[in-house]
Amino acid sequence: LAAQSMRKTAREAACLSVAVLFLTSPILIDFASQCMLEASGILAVSLTILAYFGINRDEASSRKHIFLGLAITIAYFVKSNYGILLALTTALALLCDSRFRPRALLTRANFFTLLPMLAIFPVWFAYPKKLWVTWQAMVNMPSGVREPFSVAGLLYYPRAVDDLAGSAWIFALWLLSLAVAFAYRRDSKVRYLLLLVIVQMAFGTFHHTKLTRHILPLVPPLLLLTSFALAEAWARLLQN
Repeated sequence: LAAQSMRKTAREAACLSVAVLFLTSPILIDFASQCMLEASGILAVSLTILAYFGINRDEASSRKHIFLGLAITIAYFVKSNYGILLALTTALALLCDSRFRPRALLTRANFFTLLPMLAIFPVWFAYPKKLWVTWQAMVNMPSGVREPFSVAGLLYYPRAVDDLAGSAWIFALWLLSLAVAFAYRRDSKVRYLLLLVIVQMAFGTFHHTKLTRHILPLVPPLLLLTSFALAEAWARLLQN
């Protein structure tokens, strides 16, 4: 659905390619034992992407933005780091849409985006110890590598993405698709996916916890950008 929403032409090609790429991805095998946690996390990421695409339609009303805020909130409760990633990415995307004018963000639509979080999180964190324990779990518990800021530590996630690709050919396709997507960065949907990849890689690279499964939020945007690039290539081929 998200791949279809990104395209105006060659929509079937986008849908088919993203489905094939996901179903043949090694993550479905390597992380099968953690399926209840990671698969639901990927679902929450995908729902948030779909919600963001939905509010970017011309006919979308301001109240529909509440679904975006609700999707981010759900992602947080499924996996807190996924929710924080999506919240930061969405904030950056909205800031880009407003051409980096903070006052332009004070809109009715953005209020509805924040509404689910404003309603739920104050109640959830009303117990002060919960906020402190959440902070400790995300910041003060290194795991995965001994020296996270060594050369090996900084290259951990780029290598992890290569492993997630499953082959050098798919990894090369992902890199090529990112280059193609950058050329279409004025498209708000493409820009959102690019920001999601950039924010995830930046936080992952400079965080002291290095675990391959923490990079899984990259999978939906990478596959969607790849399907977008493949569909664009197919559409141009048909035109020629």
